[in-house]
Amino acid sequence: MKAKQDALIYQQLNLYAKYLQKDLREGAKKYEQEKVTTAKLQAELDLWLTEHGDIYAEGIKPSFSALKARRYDSHWNWARQDALEMWYDIIFGKLAIVDREITAKCIRVMNRAYPELLDFMRYNVEKCATDKGETYRLAKDFGQALIENW
Repeated sequence: MKAKQDALIYQQLNLYAKYLQKDLREGAKKYEQEKVTTAKLQAELDLWLTEHGDIYAEGIKPSFSALKARRYDSHWNWARQDALEMWYDIIFGKLAIVDREITAKCIRVMNRAYPELLDFMRYNVEKCATDKGETYRLAKDFGQALIENW
C-alpha cells in the first residue's frame, strides 16, 4: 500500500514538473557537473604540487594583513608637486594652451591648497624673471592668476 502511494505521488510530482517545465533532476545534474569540475581542478592542483612541491607553495602565499596596512596622507606634498610640475611645464614650453586637463589639474591643486603652498607659489612667481622669455612671462601670469583665484 505504501509503495503504491509513493508511486502515485511520484507520478503526480513528475506531471506537475512537466507542466511547469521544471527539471526535477536539475540539482543532481549541477552536482555532477561540479564533481567533474572539482576533479579536474584537483588534478591540476596535484600536478602543480608534484612539480613545485609544498615548500614553493608555502613561499608564495600572500602575507598581506589589513591590520598592517598604512595610509599615507600626503596631499600637501602631492599638491606642491603638481604645482611645480605645471610651473616647469609652462617654463619649458610643454604647456602653452589651457585645456580641460590643465583646468582640472589647476582645480585639484587649488582644492588641496594650504597657506604654505600659497607662500611657495608666491615666492616662485615673485622670483620668476620675465626677461628670460615668453614662457617665463606666461608662467608668472598663470601662477599669479592661480594665487588670486584661491
